Amino acid sequence: MPASFVVIPAVGLLTVGGMVWPGRPLKARWGVRRGSDGPSVVEYVTAMIGVIYAVVLGLAVITVWDSLKEAEKTVSAEASALRDVFLLSAALDDPEAVSRVQTMAHTYAREVVAVEWPMMREGAGLDPAGWHQLDLMRSDLVAAKVETAKSTEIFGQALDSMQTVYESRRERDMQAGVRMPGLLWLGLVLGGVISVAVAILLAESFSRSHMLLTAVLAILIAFQLVLIYELDVPYGHGIRVSSAPFDRAIDRFDRLS
Repeated sequence: MPASFVVIPAVGLLTVGGMVWPGRPLKARWGVRRGSDGPSVVEYVTAMIGVIYAVVLGLAVITVWDSLKEAEKTVSAEASALRDVFLLSAALDDPEAVSRVQTMAHTYAREVVAVEWPMMREGAGLDPAGWHQLDLMRSDLVAAKVETAKSTEIFGQALDSMQTVYESRRERDMQAGVRMPGLLWLGLVLGGVISVAVAILLAESFSRSHMLLTAVLAILIAFQLVLIYELDVPYGHGIRVSSAPFDRAIDRFDRLS
């Protein structure tokens, strides 16, 4: 479990402690009292705030989750296309070109796992060496001799797979640099604090049941915020995209080389 999830129970304890102090003094001064005309309006506005915040929080979770899944698809597509280039090139009529293409495919996969993955985890862009290796691999593939109709068809498929590798790499480069805007983070955190504060101020009394429910509310909000934080960077901290598709490709290249 990521270390950031330790924040969740801490938020629950802080909420209970905050209700004891300074929650009681604040409620005595600012809390809404029953029996006046105010509570109906206040409770209506509070309910609207809660609904709006819940919708925004839910959309944020869905957005970062979709981004993670999209990044996983991109990595799988890139590794799969690279395997196709390696395998299809073996059917060409130029042994020297085949050897160079397969060697570069193997080198590129190792570069991605050993060099680029740690760089992406730190928030850096992709290594320029990876682009250079792809350019060399494509040059060797284009220069391969094609003498039969069957090899011509396979050559076209290999070029299509090569293009998929390029496109997936560009997508991975863009995904590695995507972050949730700081202004949105500010709104999510402030919204959570306001939601818990309102639950405290609108309480008729600080009974055990109310303290428990308020703590549960705070824990649920904290869990959502921590989950968003862990999912926010697909290749970075916490819950992130694995390099397993490239690891499997390397294992296969090793067996076939």
